[in-house]
Amino acid sequence: MRKPIYGVESIDWKMCQTNAQACVWCGQKMDKGYIELKLNGIQGAKTKVNLWVHAGCMQDLGEALQKPLPQLFCGRIRKWRPDGKRRCLVCDRVIAKNKQAVAWMFDNSKDDIKTVKSVVFHEKCRQKLADGLIDPNL
Repeated sequence: MRKPIYGVESIDWKMCQTNAQACVWCGQKMDKGYIELKLNGIQGAKTKVNLWVHAGCMQDLGEALQKPLPQLFCGRIRKWRPDGKRRCLVCDRVIAKNKQAVAWMFDNSKDDIKTVKSVVFHEKCRQKLADGLIDPNL
């Protein structure tokens, strides 16, 4: 299957195998057996993290990311203070440790899975992610 955003290997289309996870944008449970958008991140010491977005929610999520304060539109989007150990979802580079919150985070607070999972991305990569979600490579 094609990648929805050119040059971004960590975001792809996958068939959802469980309904225990929830959409990052709307918070509704994912439907088992449907092809949806999967966000693949690495958390901690090489621990893989998978978060999901409904295909129908992609454009709304992209539009929210273009706004100055996207956390006002979705509680699962928030500023994050980098610890120097996580990689960006979009460019796959380590987000340098900094005293200011210069990165963004999606989390799984609506999932039935109680393990806290999140993917992070640079402030400067936010526009590329938003554009790719609004107008994906189909």
